[in-house]
Amino acid sequence: MALIEEKHGAKPGEQDMIRQYQGAVSEFIKGLSVEELAEAEQEAQEWNTAKLPPKIQSM
Repeated sequence: MALIEEKHGAKPGEQDMIRQYQGAVSEFIKGLSVEELAEAEQEAQEWNTAKLPPKIQSM
């Protein structure tokens, strides 16, 4: 969300935040290193096959 605020001035709860979300996610993913992307993919695979970690469940 900080990326959207920084680039587009949209604040959480505003419609423009929702409009810019997918593009910001894509931009963020493109900025990850190979190692970061591999780690994110591993975590996603773990989360999809098991319960979320307690820290995440409490959010």
